[in-house]
Amino acid sequence: MIGLDTNVVVRHLVHDDPNQSKAATRAFAGLTPGEPGLLTTVVLIETYWVLTRGYKLAVADVVSALGALCGFG
Repeated sequence: MIGLDTNVVVRHLVHDDPNQSKAATRAFAGLTPGEPGLLTTVVLIETYWVLTRGYKLAVADVVSALGALCGFG
């Protein structure tokens, strides 16, 4: 199991830094049923906070994106 931290999740969703975003997207692309990713509650809450407060993204968009990452969207 691969633990994904807030920075990786934010870079994967926002794509604001070409190199870091590419690396984050590769990390997500490498996840498989045999080698799944782990998004902890803390990471989800931190990501929500960073995206809504730091990046000023709409709450509905952030909830939708996080839901999709968790397999609910």
